[in-house]
Amino acid sequence: MVSRLAKRGTESVMKQEFFLSGLNASTKYTAVLATDPNTVAGRKRDDNIPGGGGFVFKQTEFETSQTGGSCFLIQNLEFCDQTQYRVPGNLKTFSNATALGKYYDSFAKEMYTNFEKALMQVQCEAENTGKYSLARTCDDCRTAYKNWLCTVSIPRCEEFSNNAPWLQMRNIMAPFLNPNITMDRNITATFGQQMAFNGSRLTRIDQDVQSGPYKEVLPCDYLCYDIVQSCAASLKFACPLPGKLGFNTSYGQLHENHTTNNTDVTCNYPGSAHYKNAGSVLVSLSWMLWVGLLGSTLSLVV
Repeated sequence: MVSRLAKRGTESVMKQEFFLSGLNASTKYTAVLATDPNTVAGRKRDDNIPGGGGFVFKQTEFETSQTGGSCFLIQNLEFCDQTQYRVPGNLKTFSNATALGKYYDSFAKEMYTNFEKALMQVQCEAENTGKYSLARTCDDCRTAYKNWLCTVSIPRCEEFSNNAPWLQMRNIMAPFLNPNITMDRNITATFGQQMAFNGSRLTRIDQDVQSGPYKEVLPCDYLCYDIVQSCAASLKFACPLPGKLGFNTSYGQLHENHTTNNTDVTCNYPGSAHYKNAGSVLVSLSWMLWVGLLGSTLSLVV
């Protein structure tokens, strides 16, 4: 087991990550985090203090994903440094998670470079009388755009077998990477002619990655709204609205009225907490433990 510290999430909170290997696919596990009985907060305990030592936190159960799926965990990205979840992949086109992660990260960085060129046309360093806003700055715009870009261009993937109601079916006309799995004909007959279902969010993912069918945790709608609020109107950013055409297949919302245990991630955002999901390998405890799997590698974050 290997551990490390990393800052993630909207408040850039420091978390400790644990990486375990040797886990089996499609297997249920129970995880329990415990501190060294002789240390508390890095200090040596006084052996004369009665009551034993150490702490044992609440256990959690999780299940690793099946082999031959379409979702693979990426992490340690250079540009989208808050991105750490499973994405559509294919081991025949990208032999490992590192190469897959670099592919997604490089595209996002390229798109951000184009955005910076457009932002140069905005008076970012002007006096107050010449600024586009007294409430937001170009730095706010940069942050909002990066958060949106990394989430939209790097889809958060769940296996197709996950039936959570907030998930969006993607790439349903493609064959499953596991030849023993086939698509329900009723699904292809009903949704096969609709672009939102028969391909990925970005065409280049289907062309370059060539994943099988999967389901996407849609980006949170507020990420788009934050760009409109933070950037100059001259950049002409706009967002779909709930109930309007295209919204339900493009964006999700936090804390939707689904039958959940209130710990599921119903929409994706940078540094999002990772919780237990049906058929998923991303889980969380109340004390922020999460799990992700690629092959036989497990990642725990507290």
